[in-house]
Amino acid sequence: GRKRETVGQANASWSETGPVCLREPTVENISPIKIPLGEAATLTCVAKGSNLSFFWTVPKNKSLITGTDKETHSEMFTNTLKFAAVTQDDNGTYRCFVKNKASNASTTTDMIVVEPPTAPMLEQPILSSRNASFHWNSSFFDGNDPIRKFFLHSVQQGTKVKHSIPVDKTSNHHTISNLQPFSNYTFYVTAMNGQGNSSASRNFTLPTLQDTPDAGPNFTAVAVSSTAINISWVEIDREHANGIVLGYEVIYGTDMREEVNHTGEQHSLQMSNLFIFTNYNISIRGRTSIGWGTFSKIMTVRTLATEPPKFNLSSLENPDTWPKSPTTLTFHVYGASRRHGRIKKYEVYAIYHGQTAPTAIV
Repeated sequence: GRKRETVGQANASWSETGPVCLREPTVENISPIKIPLGEAATLTCVAKGSNLSFFWTVPKNKSLITGTDKETHSEMFTNTLKFAAVTQDDNGTYRCFVKNKASNASTTTDMIVVEPPTAPMLEQPILSSRNASFHWNSSFFDGNDPIRKFFLHSVQQGTKVKHSIPVDKTSNHHTISNLQPFSNYTFYVTAMNGQGNSSASRNFTLPTLQDTPDAGPNFTAVAVSSTAINISWVEIDREHANGIVLGYEVIYGTDMREEVNHTGEQHSLQMSNLFIFTNYNISIRGRTSIGWGTFSKIMTVRTLATEPPKFNLSSLENPDTWPKSPTTLTFHVYGASRRHGRIKKYEVYAIYHGQTAPTAIV
């Protein structure tokens, strides 16, 4: 009669033509693969044995359904599973089964479908006049690829100023400094992995708070008399005002004294009761609701000169001091003062005996 025997690792069986020896199947390990979203992929199962048949299960232990996106191709000892364009549904563990009438074997591998991460969830920033603090939620899809870094983006409205600041991958918060006070900014965050950058998170457009002005206004100062100087100025430009300017302070003085005048919102001032022909140093600063800002550059203006006062002549009032020479008269001038202006020249007049009108002699 017919009987079945085990010989070594092979199974002996009988057919109509005689005994057939089947080798139990063995299957090689399949290396896991990492494949970008949308690209083609191939998994190859290699086995040894006789009269082999192959079968695949896909992630979540579902049976493989071939179609336009997947197909298999078998040869004697291999079976290839091909993907036309992988999706995130293809991500997971695959098992290749190999069997014949003697036994079966299987192996698993992982397909990791990678793509750029989704956008982080940005919370509303907290702003001061020059800083903005950010915090974002780390529970977002990393694209199956480790996050390498984050980027915080700020766009100043009304300008072309845009900054992208890298943030370490281990952090989910950051503070941006050196913002322009009293300006509108749009903020958002992105994440980056080995596949690229995420889309932008939800953005926030918010104003920074006011600060003190960091520059004074441009101004002109003109001496209009020997005791008065007119000053006028323009608004501090927006870049330096850092808020709504509520008033101005004019400071002026000489080496001998210094005075301050608060002008409110007006843009002109006359400095009066000044010293004649004297240099005055002038500077102006503005004030916001936060406080007084930086002074403008100092401008030096000199009041105008006046006619010199009447001079006194020495040696002429007392006849006893008159010189004995019949042709020479020597005297001294005193009473001239530079505080009335710079003396450019002297003129000496004489009224001769018998005349009523003075005659210039020097």
